[in-house]
Amino acid sequence: MKKILEILADPMSVGGEESFVSNVLKHIDYENLIIDIMCPYSCDDMKAVSLFNQEKNRLRFLNVSYNGNVLKNDIYHPTLSFLKSSQYDAVHIHSCNTSALALISFAAKRAGTKRIIVHSHNTGTKKDFKYFALKASFEPMLLACATDFAACSHLAGEWKYTQRICMNKLVILKNGIDLNVFRVDNEKRNEFRVGLGYSNDDLVIGHVGRFAEQKNHNFIIDVFTSLREKSDKYKLLLIGDGELKDDINQKLSELGLTDSVTMTGNVNNVQEFMQVMDIFILPSLFEGLPITGVEAQSCGLPCVFSDAITREIGITDRVEFVSLKDKTKWVETIEKLILLPKMDNSEMIRAVGYDIEETAKKLEEMYLCG
Repeated sequence: MKKILEILADPMSVGGEESFVSNVLKHIDYENLIIDIMCPYSCDDMKAVSLFNQEKNRLRFLNVSYNGNVLKNDIYHPTLSFLKSSQYDAVHIHSCNTSALALISFAAKRAGTKRIIVHSHNTGTKKDFKYFALKASFEPMLLACATDFAACSHLAGEWKYTQRICMNKLVILKNGIDLNVFRVDNEKRNEFRVGLGYSNDDLVIGHVGRFAEQKNHNFIIDVFTSLREKSDKYKLLLIGDGELKDDINQKLSELGLTDSVTMTGNVNNVQEFMQVMDIFILPSLFEGLPITGVEAQSCGLPCVFSDAITREIGITDRVEFVSLKDKTKWVETIEKLILLPKMDNSEMIRAVGYDIEETAKKLEEMYLCG
């Protein structure tokens, strides 16, 4: 029996890292595995905690207060103490931050953990001085301590690891989804559109993501404003929560768009809200490989992604990548794609490896082979 620890090294929220770990743990075979989850930080987001309320997994918090420190040095000693007292066969470290991956890898190595898997879930906006300084500071530690290097996409791997690692040791763990859940469901579409007050003629633009700078909600509102000038049939459905939500609400109020925009907050049935949508948009400033983009395509939606997102997300033939510098092109692309009928893409998604069952099996093999 192997004892594994999933470490969510960033403050816990309802985001991509948490969704990935939660989805995998629901589908992995526990016959030869004991898997716990740990986050160094304290957490008062009960919706995030609820993602891991499973009998098979213990969830632990070390209750470090998050202060926004990019160096993450405050999590090293609590993590080292926890790992020394718990003794896991392997740790799987999830983070968007190079310093967090490196410092927890170092703590795991000092605690005597034999298998140390680091997992890159994201990229960034630009490779500036800060990026190179952090990489130069923490890359040697990361390379010396980690035994396995994983990423959600090649681009996310290249952002965190050396070229040599990416060419020889990088393992791509695709952000698989449950294809029995994320598929076209016209019954739910009708039910939820009525519940949200949409008519059959309304054209619903959807987005799922945390209200944070990365997700670029200001750009979404600007594009939506241009579309509303053309027709009042356009509606906007925003799913998620976050620190910039109040700012976006204020902007909508100033523009007189409040009545045409629905904000649901975080939900645990994203697939049902996706049925309501006629198109899915993701104008992110950066991403690893956004799981919501896979989910939207599996639900049959045409999608418009920013050109900052890896082309690996373009699974169906009804996906377009548009520059964030060309707002007019975004408007034109949405106008074109939103009229397309939904299609069942679930088998296409499965064929390219985004079935959660396949992701869970691959990860299970990693845990057991060492």
